[in-house]
Amino acid sequence: MTSGLIFALGLAAIVVLGLAIAFWMARRLRVKSAETDEANRRFEATFEQVAVGIAHLDAHGRWIRINRRFCEIAGHPRDALMKLSVDDITHPLDRTVDSSARAAMIAGELDYSQVEKRYVRADGTIVWVNATRSAVRDADGRPEFFVAVVEEITSRKEAEAQLTTGEAQYRAIFDSAVEAMAVIDAKGTIQSVNPSLERTFGYAPDEMIGNNIKMLMPEHIATHHDGYLQHYRDTGVKEIIGKGREVIGRRKDGTVFPLDLSVAEWERAGETFFTGVIRDISARKEAETALIAGEAQYRAIFDSAVEAMAVIDPKGTVQSVNPSVERVFGYAPSELLGKNIKMLMPKEIATHHDGYLKRYRDTGVKEIIGKGREVTGQRKDGSVFPLDLSVAEWQRDGDTFFTGVMRDISARDDAEIALRSSEEQLRLLQNEFAHLARVNDLGEMAAAIAHEINQPLTAIVNFLNTGLFIATEGYSEDGFAEVEQMVRDASQQALRAGNIVWRLREFVGHGIGTRTIESADELVDTAMALALIDARSSGIAVERVTGAGGVQVEVDTVQVQQVLVNLIRNAIEAMGGDHAVPHSRLVVSTACDADGAIEFTVADNGPGIAPDLARRAFEPFVTTKSNGMGMGLSVCRRLIEAHGGAIDVESAPGEGAAFRFTLPQYRSIPA
Repeated sequence: MTSGLIFALGLAAIVVLGLAIAFWMARRLRVKSAETDEANRRFEATFEQVAVGIAHLDAHGRWIRINRRFCEIAGHPRDALMKLSVDDITHPLDRTVDSSARAAMIAGELDYSQVEKRYVRADGTIVWVNATRSAVRDADGRPEFFVAVVEEITSRKEAEAQLTTGEAQYRAIFDSAVEAMAVIDAKGTIQSVNPSLERTFGYAPDEMIGNNIKMLMPEHIATHHDGYLQHYRDTGVKEIIGKGREVIGRRKDGTVFPLDLSVAEWERAGETFFTGVIRDISARKEAETALIAGEAQYRAIFDSAVEAMAVIDPKGTVQSVNPSVERVFGYAPSELLGKNIKMLMPKEIATHHDGYLKRYRDTGVKEIIGKGREVTGQRKDGSVFPLDLSVAEWQRDGDTFFTGVMRDISARDDAEIALRSSEEQLRLLQNEFAHLARVNDLGEMAAAIAHEINQPLTAIVNFLNTGLFIATEGYSEDGFAEVEQMVRDASQQALRAGNIVWRLREFVGHGIGTRTIESADELVDTAMALALIDARSSGIAVERVTGAGGVQVEVDTVQVQQVLVNLIRNAIEAMGGDHAVPHSRLVVSTACDADGAIEFTVADNGPGIAPDLARRAFEPFVTTKSNGMGMGLSVCRRLIEAHGGAIDVESAPGEGAAFRFTLPQYRSIPA
């Protein structure tokens, strides 16, 4: 009986203990379930209220779960969006990069990816987003699903496009661990932080957890933060929760900086918590400041430029003009804005301008962009004028624009016309002066010329008289043959005299400055025939050395022959009169120099030229002749230099003088 009772009591104790344990376990499970529910609610609150878009995707890019903000960013209703994939809303130009990143994560090559891309909303508008995607993997490392955190960055992209050199500084949040995140309780005490908070504020996590969040704020804000929390607890009015705001943060080193703050509210076990997502926007602020400063600088340059400046779009529509446009073209800015730029062009150019723009859009070939060109403009009063035009191409928000800088060059063109007129007058004066010099040379040779012409004329008279005598008085059997021979001889002497007169006429003619292609040696031979009329009778030995080998030059024949005649006559005079030397010798030669030019030399063995005169021989009014004007050699130098050549003299007293000049060799261009 006793043992049975003891067994019964023991069994009862075991049952009671089992029931107690079961009751305790049931109660514990209920507590765990409540905690799980709280965690879910916390997740839901954070998931739905956070100021960024969050989505879960499978390996094929199909949506598993999306939050409210993601739907707002993507611009599609939740139900419609769940039927689409990420590729369906991604801009076609961004799909390749997006798909490549997803494939790399599936292959295990990346733990997470971050990309800036475009979504196409249901209404067709484009929105830029900063999308960070990370993989949630199973125990074997295979991705179960992907978590995407999406932030709209359209405003930043617009600012970057205006700057053209802007930098992408946006950061992702949550799993990418780029954005700073902190969880606080209702009193502002920090409960948890992510690693990015240390990077952003400089504090280690253990320096922040358990302390008030206002340690991350400058003092003038921190002193009011507890009051903000109390006001929310009392009134329930949300001033920042679910909205986002730009505020000021303070780092551990005391420096302050601007940041974007978005806050999500959630509850656990009846207690309220807040999750703050914090983004440092210092770079954006600097960019905005730089943009404002850059725009101000641009406007200052644009508005104050002396040159007329206009900005047009790809269709030629005027977007803006500076004040100088009104001064140059006569149109007020209001008359130009929104109109086609071709209204500033004469009709024959304006009719083709739209075609020029279209061809550039189609081919990308730049005919004037970055190069500059002289074109014709038309003022409001219809008058046309020349201008220099340079065009720069630039982009903003994906659109192309062109800035044209226009300079009125009417005054410059007028000056060029006047200069050309002056140059033509100078050329005519030079030709006239050269002609006078040739007449002067001819006058100095008048006696010799008269003697040279008198010889054939005397011979003609003698031949004709002899023929006349034979015909009248001295008739014989061979009389007719003798008369015929006398007439032939007279004819030859007449031709000789005519040739002398022709050479004189050519030499003394005005000339028209026309250049022809001539043999260098033939130029010299013709000039010598004229200049040496009386040289041999003066006892001067003349030597002609030909070394040009048939090379040709492109010259004004009269002018070059004038130089040769002048140099030869000077040499003859130097060896005659009071300066006569025994065995006078004149050498006229041609040769090709090392540079391929033709060298003409007139050398004598006369008394030479003093060194001081030799240095100044080609200056105007410098002469060694008692009755000379000192202009002959000066004219020679101008004529040779006008042909692209050079002239100089080598001389030493008592050793004669050698005048040399060069002319470029003519080389024909192969067909």
